[in-house]
Amino acid sequence: EPVFPGEVVLSRSPGGGGWGDPLDRDPRRVWEDVIDGLVSPKRAHDVYGVVVGPEGCPPDEMELDVAATERLRKERREKAPSAHPA
Repeated sequence: EPVFPGEVVLSRSPGGGGWGDPLDRDPRRVWEDVIDGLVSPKRAHDVYGVVVGPEGCPPDEMELDVAATERLRKERREKAPSAHPA
C-alpha cells in the first residue's frame, strides 16, 4: 500500500524468538522487562523461569525473587537435562 505525506503507518509484532536458552537470560533483565511492561509476570515465570512479585501488585512495584528464581530454574533444568545442559 502506498503511504502518503501526513499518514502514519503502525506495525505491531509479537517480538522475536530470542537467542539461546530463555533460562540463561539474566533474571534482572527479565525483571526490568516486567517493570517496563514488556513482559508479564506470568510470562517471566513460564518462559524465563523468573519469579517476581508480590502477585497482584502493579508491575512497577514488583521485586525480583532471586532465591525462588534459582530454585525454579534448577527444577526446570533437572526435568529436562537434555534441553538445559550443565
